[in-house]
Amino acid sequence: MAKIVQKLTSIVAKTGKVFRHHRITMNETSAKRLQRMIFEARTAKKNGDCTPTYVKIAEQMASPHHQVFNMAIYDLVKIANNSGRYKNQIIKIMREYADAEDNPPERREIVMSKLAEIK
Repeated sequence: MAKIVQKLTSIVAKTGKVFRHHRITMNETSAKRLQRMIFEARTAKKNGDCTPTYVKIAEQMASPHHQVFNMAIYDLVKIANNSGRYKNQIIKIMREYADAEDNPPERREIVMSKLAEIK
């Protein structure tokens, strides 16, 4: 047991500061700057400056590729069923897509059938 302790002690002594706790010092100006950056980042998220995921997914409904369209619809239905927060907005987007005359009829039917799956 003593040999193990000696071995560990020698390893720590050889490595120096790697295993020791470092104390970080910061002056008042840097601390205030960091605090302001954190506050701005948090308030930006609260004010709605970040885009919800469903918006980017809804944009994929306009894709000419059928697989991308199907995955977008699948993801939107999944988000709507799992998140009450975005449910009404997703239903609105899907209804607008289904009601638009310029969208292909088969896609509009798919959207209408998937709307019925939203709880």
